[in-house]
Amino acid sequence: MEGRNFRYCFSTETGSFVSLQRNGREYLCRPSTYEICRAPADNDMFISGRVPGLTYTWKSMGLDNAQPYTYGTEVSEEKGRVRMECPLSLVSPHLAEIAGIHAVYEIDGEGSIYSGLDTRIREDISWLPRFGVRLFLDSNLDTCTYFGFGPGESYVDKKEGCYRDRFTSRIKDMFENYIRPQENGSHCGTEYLSLTDGHTSLRISSENPFSFQALEYMREELAAKTHHFQLEKAGCTVLHLDYAMSGMGTGSCGPVPFPEYRFDEKHFLFSFQLTWEENKGADDYEM
Repeated sequence: MEGRNFRYCFSTETGSFVSLQRNGREYLCRPSTYEICRAPADNDMFISGRVPGLTYTWKSMGLDNAQPYTYGTEVSEEKGRVRMECPLSLVSPHLAEIAGIHAVYEIDGEGSIYSGLDTRIREDISWLPRFGVRLFLDSNLDTCTYFGFGPGESYVDKKEGCYRDRFTSRIKDMFENYIRPQENGSHCGTEYLSLTDGHTSLRISSENPFSFQALEYMREELAAKTHHFQLEKAGCTVLHLDYAMSGMGTGSCGPVPFPEYRFDEKHFLFSFQLTWEENKGADDYEM
């Protein structure tokens, strides 16, 4: 898809974008992905399968290795927008379908992307760590402005030390450097966020509050390493946009998240939009 100052590439095999070029510059370092798992936190040690103890774990259900399987992509033009519909499943090798997604993407003449993910989760999956998409963005997009719970990390059951406001931070400062690498740095109750390199800004917004995480590390790296000094940066800004993220609970010495903090919805619509703004830095937005 090409417009006046953009060129996008969409994979019909993965049902996601593999290239986002703006003014001749590539902003996507690797293909975007759909995400239903997180790096285990200390409190996820049993449910994640990091240590033995439970029959039902994220690993046993294949959540940490879910891959898309698409059923075809239909492209049309509607009201000045290119519209793509791509039904797909999230599956893990040798296991049943985890989720079915009817993905719809619309691109207008300015290069804005409108996304709608109509999703159904398999009924026998009691709850998920998260659901969302992951974008691997140019590392020069290193400053984030957002309106949500901050300035520290926040989750649905872990935000008493935070408050809802507009915050600006460098991506490198949004990482919580736990001695053992783990899930960290998410922000719940977000209305919008913007990533900028000082010249071009990528803004993400949704009609409903969402959770996001912007770090220099991939969740797989945080899950694999046992000490913080072993971590290797991804070489890009790793942005998670989550419809929902389950709470932290107290699973290292107590229960998993209480039912009200578990992401257990079986049918939902995650809609959001990505828009570009030129020559507008993070500090230029009006309150």
